[in-house]
Amino acid sequence: MTNNYSIIVLLLIILIVVTIVYLRKTEQLENFQENVENGLSKVNIENSKNIIYQKDMDNDILYLNVRAAEDIKGDNGQFFLFNKPNAAINISNINSRNFTFSFFFKTMVSPEQSSIRQVLVSSNYWYVDLLNNTLRLVFNGIPVTSIVSIAPNIDYNCVVVIANNGINIIVNGNEKLKKMDMPDLVTRTLKMGLDKNNKNNFFGMMGGIFISKEPLTNDEVCEVTNFCQFESTECSFVPYGPNVMDCIKSCSNNCKSDECQEICIECNDPDSCSWVERTSENTRLGSDADVPEAPQIRAMAYDEGKVLLDWKKPDSTGGNIDNYVIVAYESFNRANGIRTSVLSNPNCSVCEYMVTGLRNQVYYDIGVRAVNEVGISEMSNVETVAPQGPISSREISDSLVETDNEIMKDFYKDLNISQNSCNVIGSKNKEGHILDSAPPNFVSEVKDFYSDKLKGVKK
Repeated sequence: MTNNYSIIVLLLIILIVVTIVYLRKTEQLENFQENVENGLSKVNIENSKNIIYQKDMDNDILYLNVRAAEDIKGDNGQFFLFNKPNAAINISNINSRNFTFSFFFKTMVSPEQSSIRQVLVSSNYWYVDLLNNTLRLVFNGIPVTSIVSIAPNIDYNCVVVIANNGINIIVNGNEKLKKMDMPDLVTRTLKMGLDKNNKNNFFGMMGGIFISKEPLTNDEVCEVTNFCQFESTECSFVPYGPNVMDCIKSCSNNCKSDECQEICIECNDPDSCSWVERTSENTRLGSDADVPEAPQIRAMAYDEGKVLLDWKKPDSTGGNIDNYVIVAYESFNRANGIRTSVLSNPNCSVCEYMVTGLRNQVYYDIGVRAVNEVGISEMSNVETVAPQGPISSREISDSLVETDNEIMKDFYKDLNISQNSCNVIGSKNKEGHILDSAPPNFVSEVKDFYSDKLKGVKK
């Protein structure tokens, strides 16, 4: 009897075990089928896209003046602190034309210092920088700006996707795609925390890196990082207030600054917007209208006589900005090479303009003025930059021309002028002193005395 009872108990245990195993395998099969159907699972994406994480690429990473800090939420790795002028993480062996590069970051720059440009990652052909709470990807001179406004001490995931059909920057799942014909450029190495010239330091934390030699979709990025927080791209703020600036300040709590500027400036309701004069159409400007503020520009040298400019739309209480006037002239010869241009798209919030037709390796002073209905702004900050590229043979003289210092020494010698003293005894005025006459115009005198010399012709 006892033996029979034991056998029955054993059979029941075996049956229970078999049932549990069957149910688990069924669940696993269902999960697998579900993953196959939707095509999205972290494991499947990691395998199919050949994703390599930071912890698995130690031989390809060089850490310079950074130290390990806190963990990134969501089990996405570890942050590294960038708080030294030369702090950087160098990543080698990218060697790919198409790829996905993902990293997490947290800026520690205060809101008052948001105008300081920080470069998060750079290569020979592209970079990601942060300026005025705006993150952008610039590939071969072409910018793509993220819709996500960046605040200090908050974790963000940034993903750069370079594909055959264009470029994409994804911040917390919010993508900004630019389709274009892609040049045949291979990214070989990456530098985090500095630009390619080791300037424009990033101050904050970065880490949680992963790289794929294949482009990832936005859904795939969200599945891998589990860090997507989709933001609305539309601003629903209704303009109001005693003046434009107060309106923009009220709006900035809910919308991006450039959106607020556009909404408030374009208000035509005098009941809500006190600065709008009441007319039949209610489109005239308010009493506080003025010319735009001077833009703040950046300049980047390009080859073959080109310089790329960019700037953010300046404040304008005098209505929408109608035009931007770009002025460029040779730094050391302002009478030569003066060029003026007009931007074709004045409605840009982040504006860019390529100055062309310049001489290679010649320095130019370049500035921008904004124009609205009231008038023209003051000149922006003036950037001095020289286009890269070879010098045309027709711009090189056949003869060896003396340096400016040598010409100046000969000039003073010919006029019997001492470069070091005034040859005056006490304070007495001596008859025939060189200072009794109008001072010579150096440019004119050089032209008169040395025109033949500069042409390589002996007198």
